[in-house]
Order: sequence, then C-alpha cells, then structure tokens
Amino acid sequence: MAFKDPIKIYVGDKMALTFLCTGLLAFLFAIVVAVYDGELLKQQLPTSGGLAGPFEVKSSRSALLIHLSQPIAEHGIWNQVNMLILDEKKNYIFSADLEMWKEKGTDAEGDWEETNDFASFKYNFPEQGTFYLYLEGESNHPQHLGKMEVTVSGLIGSTDPFIYLGSWTMGLALLIFCITNMTWRDFLDG
Repeated sequence: MAFKDPIKIYVGDKMALTFLCTGLLAFLFAIVVAVYDGELLKQQLPTSGGLAGPFEVKSSRSALLIHLSQPIAEHGIWNQVNMLILDEKKNYIFSADLEMWKEKGTDAEGDWEETNDFASFKYNFPEQGTFYLYLEGESNHPQHLGKMEVTVSGLIGSTDPFIYLGSWTMGLALLIFCITNMTWRDFLDG
C-alpha cells in the first residue's frame, strides 16, 4: 500500500464535504421551488379529449405543472393522450405524449394489479401570454374511459437548474473524495 499524505487527504476531504453540502443544498432548493403557486386552469373534457383553456402565463420562463386524470373502468385498457400546447392564436408550441392504463395479471410472486389513471408534465413557458391545451386520446376501448380532467398549476420556479447543480456537485464531491483517499494501486488491487 502506498503512502498517503495526511494534509492532502484533509484538504481533499474538506473540499469533498463542501461540494457534498452544496449538492444537498441545491436538492433542497429544488424541493422548495417545486411548490405550487396557484391553479390557472381546471377543466373537464370529453373522453376523447378536446381544447382546454385559455389560461394566462404572467411572466416569461414560468414553470407550470400540467396534470391530466381520467378514470379507467376495466383492466386491459390503455389510453395514449397527445397533448399540444398552443399559443393565443392556437399555433403549435410544444407537444408531449402522456399514457394511462389499467392492467392485472399473475406472475411468480402471485396476482398483481397496476393502474395509472393520471399523468403529469412540467413545462417552462418561454414567454408570457395566453395559451391553450389540445388533448387527443387514442385508446383500445374508449367506451371504458371516464371524462378527462386537466389542471394547470403554477410552480414557484423551475427545479431543473438546482437538480443539475446538485448532481454535478455531488459527483464532483465523490470524485475528489476518491482521488484524495485512494492511490491507483488501491484502485487496481480492488
């Protein structure tokens, strides 16, 4: 085993701890900014979907949470919903596919049942203005679906920068800790 410099280890451990704390703080801020800032739209649509809105985005780069729910009566039913975000003139801005299903079966562990009758999507609106959602569902048995309900809620802020910062700084903390506490011989010997 190679000699390890205690000063190098001490400084490296302090740097790693600083980056680790920064990463944890970034993740904490991500939780704080994910808090709801009020409901902008709540609307029920037919089973097959339709136009929802309008709703008002008051400032550019606003983070909004779009939540869709739809009751599914029978097992073996799925519904894929194509959601379009449209501007005030109903021009296309962005789209996303959301899936809902209800399944059951049996495997080595016994009987199981799985239901996903809601979907959520977060979007950072690049500019302020009036917007609409157009939802169109495609299902294997639409007669077994309830009405769609769409809710658009504001978020205090976007979590993305904090998640990226937290991931990078925690990765850097791990790298610094490994470099200062291991020699290449330790690494190669296992």
